Parts: sequence; structure tokens; C-alpha cells
Amino acid sequence: MPVYVDTGVLLRVFHRPDPAHESIKAAAAALLRNQVTIFTGLQQCAEFWNVTTRPPGERGGFNLPVSQAARRLRFIQRSARVLTDTPATPQIWETLVEMHEVKGVKVHDARTVALMLTYSITDLLTLDRGDFKRYEANGIRILTPADVLAQYSAPGD
Repeated sequence: MPVYVDTGVLLRVFHRPDPAHESIKAAAAALLRNQVTIFTGLQQCAEFWNVTTRPPGERGGFNLPVSQAARRLRFIQRSARVLTDTPATPQIWETLVEMHEVKGVKVHDARTVALMLTYSITDLLTLDRGDFKRYEANGIRILTPADVLAQYSAPGD
């Protein structure tokens, strides 16, 4: 099964001080070792760029130079297939936001799910299980790094 990776996971792959860093690295290694195809979206790449380049005082920015952010983004692009919207994606998104009565900033999560559904991807690796729980009714399976490790770890890991 392919796995779609959310922004919070992408950010913490590189952010060593984060408590989730090691489990995310281990989960990513397990996916790659098991030849699971990893996807993300243009939205996640833009959110990644936003956080990595903004000042630390502005909602947890990393304040990286553009050149370093670009290197990290290229690593993501080599490791995951970056998906873009198709003509079907906007209608799927609209259906989701109406069906689940999505309001405010949560529209971005609906956009992520719409892109996943556009490409028939059901597994989402995220740290924000609660933000995506409503989409289980649409066939989305929410995975945390611990779930990935439980499912894909080799014996003895």
C-alpha cells in the first residue's frame, strides 16, 4: 500500500530536537526498506518551505537559509512522489468540506485528503490523528510513526 506523508512528518525528518524525530526517521526507514511507495503533495512542500524559512518567533519557524531549505526540499522530492491536483481534485475537496462541515484552517486537511482520494491513496502518515479522524469515513487510514513501525518493522528492530 502506498503512504501519503503529511507536513508535520516531513518537517520532523530533519528537525533533530523534536521528540518525534527518531520515531519518524525509523518509520521512514521501515517504509523504504519494505519498498512502500511514499507520496506527498505540492501543498505539503509549500507548508514545509513556509515553516523551514520563517523566523522562529513566528509559529515555530526554523529560520533556515533558502539554500538549506531548498536542499531539504529536494531530498523530499527524491524520496517521495509529489502529487499535484487533477481536474477532479477540487470537486472531491468541495464534497469533503460540505460532507464534514469543515471550517477555518481545517480546509487544508480536507485538501490533503482530496488529493489522496484523487490518486486512490488511503494510508496517511501524520502526527495529527485527530485532525484527520473525520476522513476515516471516506476510507482514509490514519497512521502514526508508531503504527508504521508496528506494521513494517523487521524482526529484531
